[in-house]
Amino acid sequence: MSLPSEQALAMTRAAQFLSDLLSPRKTPRVPRAMRQEAANRLKHFPRSYDLERMVADKSAMQQMEEAEAYYLKQFWGEIKDGR
Repeated sequence: MSLPSEQALAMTRAAQFLSDLLSPRKTPRVPRAMRQEAANRLKHFPRSYDLERMVADKSAMQQMEEAEAYYLKQFWGEIKDGR
């Protein structure tokens, strides 16, 4: 189990990773479809100021955990289905 601050740091690093995927200089030879998918995911990704608010608000943390569980289930379903 991770602390809210660790979860916020992980999300910040994930946002940076997605951002790096958008840059051909930082990540050469990434397929266009993958760059587009990274852009789609990053569009609604919480920023650092959103994460600070979420960490401070316990109900927001519960919502974030529920969303994480939902997306993990969806992700593994897509992997299983070969998407």
